[in-house]
Amino acid sequence: MLRGVLIVGSLAIALLALALVLPGGSGHGPAQAALAAHVAGVAPEDQAYPRQGEVLRQRAWLIAAPGQDDGVDLFAALPDAVFRRERVIVPADLRTALARIRGLAWDGATQAWSGNGRTVPLAEVRRLLEAALPTPTDATVVLDLLLGRPAPGVPALAGLLLAEPPTLQAIHLVPFHGDAGQLLLDRGRPPYGTAERGYDGMLASFTGVGWPPGWRVIRLRALEQ
Repeated sequence: MLRGVLIVGSLAIALLALALVLPGGSGHGPAQAALAAHVAGVAPEDQAYPRQGEVLRQRAWLIAAPGQDDGVDLFAALPDAVFRRERVIVPADLRTALARIRGLAWDGATQAWSGNGRTVPLAEVRRLLEAALPTPTDATVVLDLLLGRPAPGVPALAGLLLAEPPTLQAIHLVPFHGDAGQLLLDRGRPPYGTAERGYDGMLASFTGVGWPPGWRVIRLRALEQ
């Protein structure tokens, strides 16, 4: 009897773990749909070079961010995406770091926020975020929101994040990765080339007054071969 219970329990745990990582796993329906929409085909009038790439990049939350100066990497298909467990960032996680830079202005030349006789280096803010958040990647996402350039139609996310009193209730993140993405290669002339490439990325959604609805890609990069 005990052996049977242990076998059934082990099977249940295994199935739960599988559901968390399979592309069809439960709990990621809206995020999965958003990723599918991100790589969906563009309208016929947008298929020419370089317009296709511009349209694909504008589907993300940001069209530029630290480490992604030209926006997310261009993929036309992500057929084997594996989704990980959703992570949630709440205002309490960000309080210390954001309090250090609220009211200051970003200076890209010095890589610091400055004003009112104070200077707060980017490295310090990153350390505070990494100490408060589950993973360094989550800290990178928050810095992207603070320093990135929103896509057309997306409000100023840095301003929302730094609002006082805070309007944010939560940032929801779903990491994903795969091995067989169809990467579009920009050779500086038409048409785009293609190559199969591994990839990883992050989907994000927000809850809070004034925050934009829905899920979108916040990070997506091709892996080095």
